[in-house]
Amino acid sequence: MERNKILLLAVKVAVFVLMAWIIADRLFLSADFGEQWALFKKNLEGSNITFFVIAFLLMPVNWGMEALKWKTLLQLEAPFFSFLKSVVAGATFGFVTPARTGEFVGRVFYIDGVNKTRAFYLSALGGIAQTAITLTTGTILIALWRNDPFMTGLATGVGAVFLFFYFRYDLLSGLAGKIPFLQKKQWVVEATDLPDTTVLGKVLAIGFSRYTIYIAQYVSLALFFGVSNDVWALFVRCGVYMVVQTFSPLMPSVDVTYRGGTALAIFEDISANALGIVSVSFFGWFINLCIPSVLGYFFLLRKK
Repeated sequence: MERNKILLLAVKVAVFVLMAWIIADRLFLSADFGEQWALFKKNLEGSNITFFVIAFLLMPVNWGMEALKWKTLLQLEAPFFSFLKSVVAGATFGFVTPARTGEFVGRVFYIDGVNKTRAFYLSALGGIAQTAITLTTGTILIALWRNDPFMTGLATGVGAVFLFFYFRYDLLSGLAGKIPFLQKKQWVVEATDLPDTTVLGKVLAIGFSRYTIYIAQYVSLALFFGVSNDVWALFVRCGVYMVVQTFSPLMPSVDVTYRGGTALAIFEDISANALGIVSVSFFGWFINLCIPSVLGYFFLLRKK
């Protein structure tokens, strides 16, 4: 077990270093940074600040949709602001835990009268819904981006698995219920405690709306930083970029190198503005994760 932990840590460090090297290579080693800076400033001079404002203002809409999704899953009567504080507090814990596994801890602080075990399963179910949408939609965009049967097939297969277990989450909860440790701790839920198909459909629709907000944010940032003026090309690559982010092995607080490195690989066929591409990935990360996490931290400090 200890060797597996060391191996996993080594893989994560290797990914972090590799992506940092890719960014450094694109900006400093294989390119003249002075030229990159001049190109970046030239493209930025013609940019419309409105695009950046749009990306920023969509952030509260994004998290508002997540709060609505969380409220729909829990099926509880409570002030909407309680659900909003719940998901933002969850973002704080998720920001510093692998695969955002700590989100559940923050979420339960602001919701009274909810069974913690059921809330954990529902939180995981909401994550599966968002991932299924990203992967299934991304399948089409990957095919439009590049004729790569392996990547398209991988996204299709994984997306289909996520969709299957989203609608048959009772199978996963049933398997968990057979684990002696979970039974002893009473950390299991019955199939009757899970949402019905109607609720699952609503959650999926909300998740898709949130997905379109993410895309709009990244396209707006790409337009602002002068990556390209081809909105369709940006739309396709932003969708592919979101698929790739799903497989990040790093904690959200340190995966900015992974985001930057993969963004360069995805957008380089339509733009030589490497600094602009890295800026898109950084500000997407900063707006959607850093700011909500800091806000959630202040919510937690005020919690009695």
